[in-house]
Parts: sequence; C-alpha cells; structure tokens
Amino acid sequence: MLFSQYTISGKVIESESGEAIVGAVIYLSNGVQRVTTNQYGYFILTTSLSKNELVCRFPTYEPYSDELKILKDTSIIIKLSPTTLQEVIIKDDVSNHQVGFLNIPVAQLKRLPMLLGEADLFKALTFTPGIMAGQEGTSGLYVRGSSPDQNLVLLDESPIYNTSHAFGFLSVFNPDVVKNIDVYKGGFPARYGGRIASVIDITMKEGNNQKKNTELSIGVLNSRFLKEGPLVKGKSSYLIAGRLMHTALLQLPKNIKLVTKQPVQDFVGFWLYDLNIKANHTFKDKSQLFFSFYSNYDFFKNASQNTDRLNINVLKWGSITSSLRYNKILTPRLFLHITSTYSHFSYQLLNEENKKIEDEQVINQTTLNNSIRDWSFKSNLDYSLNDNFIFRFGAIHIFHRFFPGRIDAIRNNVLSNVDLNNNQAIPTSESAFYVENEWTTKPVKVNTGLRYSILGVKNQKYTNWEPRISLSLSVSEVHKLKLGYSVMQQYMHQLTSNGVGLPNDIWVPATDKVKPVNSGQAEIGWYMDLDSKKTWILSIESYFKKCKT
Repeated sequence: MLFSQYTISGKVIESESGEAIVGAVIYLSNGVQRVTTNQYGYFILTTSLSKNELVCRFPTYEPYSDELKILKDTSIIIKLSPTTLQEVIIKDDVSNHQVGFLNIPVAQLKRLPMLLGEADLFKALTFTPGIMAGQEGTSGLYVRGSSPDQNLVLLDESPIYNTSHAFGFLSVFNPDVVKNIDVYKGGFPARYGGRIASVIDITMKEGNNQKKNTELSIGVLNSRFLKEGPLVKGKSSYLIAGRLMHTALLQLPKNIKLVTKQPVQDFVGFWLYDLNIKANHTFKDKSQLFFSFYSNYDFFKNASQNTDRLNINVLKWGSITSSLRYNKILTPRLFLHITSTYSHFSYQLLNEENKKIEDEQVINQTTLNNSIRDWSFKSNLDYSLNDNFIFRFGAIHIFHRFFPGRIDAIRNNVLSNVDLNNNQAIPTSESAFYVENEWTTKPVKVNTGLRYSILGVKNQKYTNWEPRISLSLSVSEVHKLKLGYSVMQQYMHQLTSNGVGLPNDIWVPATDKVKPVNSGQAEIGWYMDLDSKKTWILSIESYFKKCKT
C-alpha cells in the first residue's frame, strides 16, 4: 500500500514582536524525527498521516501544540509566547549538533561579569572550551591555537575584519542588537569557507513588527540606545541602535582650547561609536527582504600646543558593512536564499609637527592609510527530501580590493610620498561552489559536504577542493560520540605589528610569492549526560590540526 507524503513547512516567530526564532524544536507527536528552525525561523517536516499533532518548543517560551488535519502540503506560522515558567526541558536538540559547534545563548552571555559592568559578547566567548583571549585587554580570539585573523566573523553574513574597540578592551558588537551566535570550532559545514580556525556567525535582531519600543542605557564607559517598531504592522519592521563612548567629555575643556589654539599640555582624547540599522519586509507570497547596515569608528588623539609649536598624533579606524538578503520558499521543500554584502575596513595614522621658525610656519607630517573593501554575492538552495535528508547547494563570489598602504610625508612644507605597492589597489577575485547533505536518523546524524574554491590575483590562480564531514552517534541514552574532519583554505593574510590591541594590521592577499594557508583538522568528542533531564553534560574533545602553505 502506498502512502502519500505531505510536507508541513512554516516559520516560528515571537507573538509579541514578530521576530523569527532560531533553533526552535518542531516535531510530530506520532513521529521520532525532530527538526530545528534555521537562521530565519523556517522549518520543513514530512508525514504520511492526515492527522498529526504538531509540537514546537523553545526555552523561555510556552510550548505550542496543534492538531492538524493534512490533506495537502501545508504552510503555517507558529507564534510562541514568553513564559514565566521556571524550567523548560527540550531533549535531543543541542546534543545532536556536530562536533565543535556551539550555539551561544545571548541572554546568558550578557549576564556574565565584564569590564566595568559593560557586557561584551566576544569576551564572553572565552568562557567556552577551546577559545581564549591572547594578551590581557585584547578582544582578538585564539581558537584552538590559531591566530585571530584566521577566524571568519560574520554579522548578518557580512564579514567583519576588525573586532576591537578601545584598543582591544571592548568588542565592536552591541549586545542589545544581537539575536543569535553560532560558533564553529570544527566540523565546518561546506557553506562556510575562507578561514581555517573558526566561524563566528552573528545574527542581528529584526525589529518589533507589532509595536514601538525604545530603550536607553547609560553605563560607566558608554551609553546605548535602541529604537524599533513596525513600518507596516505584522509585515515589516525597523531597528536602530547605537553606542557612544562618553569618556571624551572628561577632556572636553582641553579639546576646546586645542581647537581655539590656546596653550595645551598633554591632551589625550578618545571616543568611539557604533551604529546598527536593520529593516525587513514580508511580501504577500511570504518571501522576505532584509537590509542591514553597520558602522563603527574609533578616534584617538594625543596633542600638545603652545604659541610656537603644535605636536599631534592621531589614530583612527573603523568599519562599514551592509547586506541585502532575500528569502523565498519556492516549493514546500525548496528554500531560496540570496545575499549581497559590502564590507570596508580602514585605518589612518597621522603624526604632525607644526612649528614657527623666524615668522615662518614649518610643517612636518606623516600619514599612513590602509584599507580593504569587499563586495560579495551569494546564492544557495536548501532542498528537504524528507525529515532525514536536507541538501544544500550554493555559490559565492567575492571581489576584494586590498590597499596595503600609502605613506604621505611633508618635510619642511614639501610634500613627498612613499607608496606601498605603488599606491595601487590589489584586486582579487574569490569564488566558491559547494554541496552539502545533512542526514539524520535516530542514533546517527551526519553532515557531509564538498567545497571548491578559486582565487584569482594578478596573473596567479589557486584552486582547491575542501571536503568536510561530521558525525554524531548516540551510543546509548547517556553517551554520544562525535567525529569530524575538515579541509579549509585561507586566501588572505594579516601582517601584524607588536602593538597591543592597535589595529595597525595590514591585510594582503595570497600571491605567487606568498601562498594560501591550507588546514586539515580532525576532531573526536565524547559527551555524557549527567542527569536524566540533560541539564548537565560532560564533554571531552580532542583535535589534530595541520597547517601548510
């Protein structure tokens, strides 16, 4: 007898704000398979029965259940309401993830003690195994012994090249706007590439599409604000958030004297800001369009001034990123995702001496500029054959422009310059194609993938195959064994000085003289549930990594 297969697809959102919920667990009460929502809150289930009880659970939200009568492929929206229950138990979700993966609860990270009471999500990651900070007071992360430039950090899928504010004492991510953090230390899915150490995938909140909300926070180091609300209620929303360091106010009197050319000794001023903007809209066909914008800036000035002489040192650095993303369910089993991103990081170091000699103003000045710009386009398809098999296909193209630096110098009022790379940008083209399969059954979960990457720089071309596999095996109800193997390729390098936390780091591409970095990493992990509720889990992971150029 043949049974018809029906597909249940949909999205899980918060009832109060309309925000998509990432990682919610959905299952049919008469089945054994469970699925979790993706980065945009979508899920797909299959069943051969016309009557099913659909259940959805997520921590701190009321459990959802509904009796469905299914006569055809069905699409639904699940709304979860916050709960005041003290405990919500969800089994077989986190423990089924592959080796080396962490999904970080943002609310929990924000409660950890940080510098002068300021929450810092990047610092909080150092409390997890295998991740540590290098030097005291820096925000660069060292994952399993690799250097910070070998971490791929994404904010709404746009790469972030500098993660430090305030000379490394604070990270650039405002905790008020972060919704989800996925961290991969190993067992990398094929959809990620370009770095060899880790992937830190950060998703911003979408904004409340039901009602307006305003938040203001004044701290010891900085002040923050957040404003969100609907553009069209239930269909579109916006979010604007900012953070400003107000310690520069302490030097405001001296700064006024400096601007008005009054005598000033040992002026030191520093300030920073970051700005997050996000908007989204849901169309009639349930497709979605997201726009994200992010900017951060640090400015440091040290100066002394009298009637005859001005000495000034300025260091400033910052990033701008933006992303435009479109999601559409083409069929109940096929999900389309298209992304376009822009990323720009730059810094400038200036040293100036302005002095008066025999009624003539003499200027000596040195300026160093360095930057990197990216434009990228990515398209991928997720196809669910059934609850057990998910196929992903995708392609990405990135156009890099590296500006290793230019030194402009003025000596006794005469302009000269020293051009690194003859002041020419280094255009680089990076492409990748991947296929990925996720297979899940009751004792086993396997993710296999293959990525083919290409780099074109000047007259040089590099191509590499990057196989990936990770496996999670339930040996018993208590014990789990996880294995993983990944080949990763990195086509850019960071030239770092000895300065502590300073962003005077130059990004350069692989060339015919400096080869890409290739990494092969294998890991094995053993996990044991210490109690029946799976509240406490003991885990031991071991890895072997080999890097070569």
